[in-house]
Amino acid sequence: MLILNVSNLDVTLDALKKAGGEIVSVDGKPLNYGGTRAVVARDPDGYLLELIESPKAGAAIGVTVAILEATRRFYEGLLGFKITSPATFESKALESLGTRSAKHTNGGGL
Repeated sequence: MLILNVSNLDVTLDALKKAGGEIVSVDGKPLNYGGTRAVVARDPDGYLLELIESPKAGAAIGVTVAILEATRRFYEGLLGFKITSPATFESKALESLGTRSAKHTNGGGL
């Protein structure tokens, strides 16, 4: 999942819909998490996006894996990527898709 901070969620969602994307959050609308609005959507190619309204632009990539430590060794050791802590909205993003039974694991300080 590509995670994007956008300055105006409504403008971004309008552009996404016009380009052929769709909102996949429960009830098809943004959710409010402690004053921050966010939504899960699909881009026109079907890839999942988490759009978070924020005055600070930025992006991240969220990956779901079966064996966290092996994936960590691959991305950090082999590819040299820097892995940081998961986004605070990750569990909420899963809920917004209607996935109530998902479990989020921090992975010991990633």
